Amino acid sequence: MFKRDEIDDKKFVDAINSCLKDYSVGDVASAVCVSVPTVRRWVNGGNLPHQAMRAPILAGIKHLVG
Repeated sequence: MFKRDEIDDKKFVDAINSCLKDYSVGDVASAVCVSVPTVRRWVNGGNLPHQAMRAPILAGIKHLVG
């Protein structure tokens, strides 16, 4: 997966958007235990999670897409 210090804002947003091509915002939100509005903010590049949380979030999404 990613190292925590390698997940810049663009990589994180791109990963979320890539997942949303196949899954709903609600699916992604449930997979990583956040609200739908939070995922929507991430998609728009706003209020992104702290660097320390990005790898676990992307791991949760990876589990969703299996």
